[in-house]
Amino acid sequence: MKLAYLSARSVATATLTFYVVDPSALFTRLRAGNGAAGEIKSNDQTSCLMVRDSWFRPGVRRKESDMKVRTRHLFSMAMSLSLLLLPIRVWACACCAHPGEYQINFVKPDAYKLSVMERMRLGTTAYLFTGEAEPDDAAKGLAHPADTYSLSGSLVGNVWKLTFRNGDESGTLNLPLPAKMLRYAADIHDGRTKPGYPEPVLYKEWRFEGEVNGTGVFKAGITARTKYVLVFQGRGNSCDGAEDFTHWQLKITGKKADYAFYGELSAPIPDEQNE
Repeated sequence: MKLAYLSARSVATATLTFYVVDPSALFTRLRAGNGAAGEIKSNDQTSCLMVRDSWFRPGVRRKESDMKVRTRHLFSMAMSLSLLLLPIRVWACACCAHPGEYQINFVKPDAYKLSVMERMRLGTTAYLFTGEAEPDDAAKGLAHPADTYSLSGSLVGNVWKLTFRNGDESGTLNLPLPAKMLRYAADIHDGRTKPGYPEPVLYKEWRFEGEVNGTGVFKAGITARTKYVLVFQGRGNSCDGAEDFTHWQLKITGKKADYAFYGELSAPIPDEQNE
């Protein structure tokens, strides 16, 4: 496990030292894995042996031009190993979560975040939050409130459009995206870790706030300056993706409105770039 956290530069240096001192070992290793490495060319072996011959055989005098050629060979080998190994380390930890990690900031819904939201789909059922109260008492400004509603919802343009239906009655809430959203991610110390790795699985939220307008069963309770708070909840690493978010909550408050819904997110639309 500790080997996975060695820096790429350390691994490249050790590998280069080993194979320059004994370049024949390089070709032995590569021939052993011929299916992956391919056939070893004689010129490659000659170049490698020339490098060792020039640098590690005392008493052997070489022309200055030969020394330059051999130096270039050695430099090329070092650069090749570094370029091959360093990106592995960079990509492996670009999204790594760490114990005690806590992030909270306001960010613009940029092109990447919009692409994530466009893939997200709300589940087919919305639940009215009632606590210990009856639906009629828990939902101010909602006509004929019910415990559950059928739901369809997604981002259309820059507006979340959520349509609720209960029998013959329905209504739509339109939630325009704000200029900034709140992004939150934290290690909540519940012992949950990524399988096979020591990094914690972060709890995360995307929160949106703004003014709402509504139709149907929502229309009577929607007045000027009626606000919404929409929250997507999930778990994952330090990078956000549509697959991370599994639940949602929505709160509507205003002069004539006070109610909340919650539910699950459906599986996101497949990412075309990763197909």
